[in-house]
Amino acid sequence: MQKRFFYKLCIVSCLSLSSQVLANIDAVIVENKDILDLNIEHLSLTKKECDLYNSFCTNYYYKDGFLIMTNTYKDTNGVLKTYFDNKSVKSIVNYKHNKADGIFQKFNLDGSLKESGFFIDGKLRGFYNTYEDDILKEQSFYLNNYKESLSVSYYSNKEIKSKYLYNKGNKDGQFELYYKNGSIKAKGYYKNNLQEGSYFEYDTNGLPSLMLNYKKGLREGRANYYVNGDMQYYIIFSKDKAFYLKCKNDFILKTAKLEKFKNNFKDIKCY
Repeated sequence: MQKRFFYKLCIVSCLSLSSQVLANIDAVIVENKDILDLNIEHLSLTKKECDLYNSFCTNYYYKDGFLIMTNTYKDTNGVLKTYFDNKSVKSIVNYKHNKADGIFQKFNLDGSLKESGFFIDGKLRGFYNTYEDDILKEQSFYLNNYKESLSVSYYSNKEIKSKYLYNKGNKDGQFELYYKNGSIKAKGYYKNNLQEGSYFEYDTNGLPSLMLNYKKGLREGRANYYVNGDMQYYIIFSKDKAFYLKCKNDFILKTAKLEKFKNNFKDIKCY
């Protein structure tokens, strides 16, 4: 037998409404349907307030522009939908025992998919996808509401834009960035959300343009700068501050003169 859900409906009086409008309704039986999909004659639904994650929702029903009925409930099992003002679906969330459980989706005003994922016992678990113009923009994996393992973002042409590894919501491990043509743009490492160790950048031809080192998120030690794969100069960093530059032709700049570049060290020309 199909499970039935009973939802209390609160009648809101309006001076301009006749006394016969749903005056005797105090409950509606729904069989395997979302409460927001109720097909009540002469009524239209405009979603006003809904807390999806605490499973508390209030539905507002209007007739001829006047509020005539609200529906507030917490004990939710089944599918919950919310709507934009134009009545297109804004989100779909499955609930079990007052908690999000199962597939959920969010949509843009034009009906295109914005986000999708999966809840278990009120927590995000599994793949979580975001979209732009119905094209996958990013795919991440969640465990108990935290990003975990590999997260991949994409360009509009479906080429990979970035890859990051996560541990309990923090970037942790190797990452890679790509140009729109699919060639490698940069790669390095994170440790507990801070860059750590060697970092490399490349031009669109795959030749190195920068090699440096990070320590707890700060540049440290020697950084080599290249043009067309040929090293032009190197800079020495200490706790993210540049204090010495030497060009391949032995031209030297020190702290005071380096400061004028304001970290735009790729603008330096060695002559």
